[in-house]
Amino acid sequence: MIAAVFDGGALDGLLDDRIRRAFVEAFRDSRSRMLLPAIVITEFLTGHAGDLERAHRVLNIFEEPVAIGGALATRAAMLRLSVLKRGGPDPGLVDPIVAAIGEVHGVVVTRDRKDFELLASAGHGYVIFDLTELRGILPRSRVRRGR
Repeated sequence: MIAAVFDGGALDGLLDDRIRRAFVEAFRDSRSRMLLPAIVITEFLTGHAGDLERAHRVLNIFEEPVAIGGALATRAAMLRLSVLKRGGPDPGLVDPIVAAIGEVHGVVVTRDRKDFELLASAGHGYVIFDLTELRGILPRSRVRRGR
């Protein structure tokens, strides 16, 4: 079974009803899991405080949020430090956690491919699925670039 971990940018993309339905159907049909780190919920709700009802429609498609223990927290710190030591931009705290979980499960869903490519190059890697690549697949999509 494949599992994919979602970051805050991906959640923004899932605000589009058509994209959200397509993901839920695809993951259900493949019996794959959609993982959401608890810290991403904090990031997402902070950015959507004015429209919590709409934000909760996205959050409700996920099972129990993924909590991180000491091993994943340590791995996330190592990924972040590796990027910083190579002179890359500070990836913050949330993205390295998503990347560490992505290393375990194999797939990261995002709208920030470059950020996760940097983190993947610092570690064991994972497949990156960028929601901005859905343009043209889903006509009239409201997927936006960046945050």
